[in-house]
Amino acid sequence: MSNFILMKMVEIGATPRGMRKALNAARKAVWAMMAKHWFVFIRPKHFTGAGAREYDYRERSPKYKLMKRKKFGHNKPLVKTGESERSVRFSGRIIATKDRGRVSMTARKLNWSGGWLRDELTRFSKRDVATLTNVGDRGLGKQFKQLRRRRTIRMAGPGSPAPGS
Repeated sequence: MSNFILMKMVEIGATPRGMRKALNAARKAVWAMMAKHWFVFIRPKHFTGAGAREYDYRERSPKYKLMKRKKFGHNKPLVKTGESERSVRFSGRIIATKDRGRVSMTARKLNWSGGWLRDELTRFSKRDVATLTNVGDRGLGKQFKQLRRRRTIRMAGPGSPAPGS
């Protein structure tokens, strides 16, 4: 399963003056919305047993599960002491451009495994892809409605007649 959701806007012909800038700002806002939705609603699922099944996490050894249950009192996936879950929860930074949205997180403990724990945290399920696509569609609709509402107001400059005169 790919870790990316791609959205491509096809533009045919020249865009009116100033419209390209407005479209790029709208696309950036939509990518930021999608990244925020992943961080707020989808990321926490990765730290649950249901999330481990949905994202098809690597099976942990019975010895490790028993040690974790005895020493820390839980069997939450991607969590041993709780440091990785806390650091990911509080270090999320959303970075959006007109072409993509990213969530940057500090999770040092998840990098020690050679990267497979980090890979588990960043997996998408088909349900996540559908949800993020819906968020993106709704967000793009809202952004386009705002673009339609924009009006140009003519201002009188020095030495020119006032509008309407």
